Formats: sequence, structure tokens, C-alpha cells
Amino acid sequence: MKRIPYGLSDFKRVLKEDYYYVDKTKYIPLLEEYGNFLYLIRPRRFGKSLFLNMLDFYYNVKYEKEFDLLKDLYIYKNPTPLKNSFYVLKFDFSAISTKGDVDKNFSEYCNLQIEDFINTYKFNVQINHNLPAHSNLNKTLKILKQTNPDIQIYILIDEYDNFINELLVNDKEIYDKLVSSTEAVYKEFFKLLKALTNENGSLLKKMFFTGVSPLALYDVTSGSNIGINITNEFNFNSILGITKEEFKAMIEYYNINLDEEELTTLDKWYDNYKFSARAEESVFNT
Repeated sequence: MKRIPYGLSDFKRVLKEDYYYVDKTKYIPLLEEYGNFLYLIRPRRFGKSLFLNMLDFYYNVKYEKEFDLLKDLYIYKNPTPLKNSFYVLKFDFSAISTKGDVDKNFSEYCNLQIEDFINTYKFNVQINHNLPAHSNLNKTLKILKQTNPDIQIYILIDEYDNFINELLVNDKEIYDKLVSSTEAVYKEFFKLLKALTNENGSLLKKMFFTGVSPLALYDVTSGSNIGINITNEFNFNSILGITKEEFKAMIEYYNINLDEEELTTLDKWYDNYKFSARAEESVFNT
């Protein structure tokens, strides 16, 4: 019997170790239709990190030889032409500390991720850890455009607003500075992403960001100018979470019998999430 991957967002491990997985790969073709630069906002504990790692596994060139791990999922029999065709640069902004110099913390984390990206794909690029993250990212992509012009880069950012939201709650002064300052590293990072998407022959082909609030999307990142916010789109109401049908299949698999009172309690505390005004079905928070 499959184990439940509670708290586990390592998609590859979920597949290899045969954990129970509610298949969301059916949304991959739809995401490709919607656009190349997408935002998705959902409350905590909805499986955003696992979903991003699923996209990483599907699109990343380094997992091409492991594609058979998807054999039980929708996308295995319905692959898109873009499968395993990207060099993926992934960030998780929940790892950034809000203590001390926030700009420095942001750059230190992002520079490590950029360096890991370079090392993973064995690119001949050196970064300077004394420079802000956007400078190193810009340098890296400029060099790769000259030395590896045929590659395609996909940037994934998990919890893009995590540390910004923490600042809003705990240190409004620093938050206001980040929002209003034209030199804040966080803002410069997103300004660069926008600029990179506007270049002729840009290597940056796709981006997907997740977060829990639209505040940073408009206050800091000007995200509405560089991507499509699919949060309230009807077609993506159930992209995360568990539908009634998926929940029924799960409790049947585990042979769990719930009485009416238990079902009512579950509905009260974990169901009734609708993210589109047109949605007919609600979803459970995982």
C-alpha cells in the first residue's frame, strides 16, 4: 500500500518510493497554452512546492533519462513537445532570512542558487558573491547567450512573497523601504527578469512563480507586467488541493469509511475553497 507523502515535496522521491500522489500533471498542457510567464497564488499547505518540483522534473533536461518514473501519470501518455527540454533555475524564497540585512540575505541565497545552476549543467561561468543577485543573474545569462545560444531556461520561484510577507507583519519600516526604494535588490531582481523576457533571442523562455498573497505581486515585483496571474482562472480552480472525486478515490484506496458527521467536519475545516467565481466544485486543502 502506498504511503501518504505528508510534508514531502520532493516529487522524484514521491515517485521512486511509491507514495500516494494525486495526479496534477494533466494541467501541464493547459499551462503551456496559457503563456510562458505565470503566477499562481494559493494559501499555505496546498501543495505548491510539490507542484513546482513536478514541473521541474517534467521540464528539466537532467531528468530526461528518468521520464519512465511518470509511467502511471497522465502526462506520460500525453507528453508535450517541451518535455525535458529546459535548463531549470529554481528558487525558494522561504529560505531567505528576514533578520539583519535583508538585501544581503536575498543576494546571498540567490547567488548560491545561481552558482548551483551553473555547476549542475557545467557551464563555464564564474559569479562574484560580493555582487547583488540580479547582477550575477544578468552576467550569467549574457555569457550563456554567447556560449550556449541554443539552450532554453525555465525559472521557477516558490514562495516568491514569503519573506516580503514576513517583513510586512514584523518590520513594516523595512517593508516600506523595499516597496518604495528604487534600489532594493528584490525589486531589481524582478526588473531584470522583465528586461530579460524582452530581449531578442533571450534564453529565458518560461517562468512560473507561486505565492500566498498578491500584495508583493503589485507592491514590489510589478508582476502583472511580466506575466499572467492564473490564480482565479476557471480552468485552474483545482490545479492544487484535492477535489471531491480525488478525495473519494483516496479514501476508497485506503479502505477508509467515514460517517456523515466525519464528512461534515472535513467539509467544514478543509473544503469549500473556490478560486474562481465560475467554479462549481470546491477543493480540499491537502
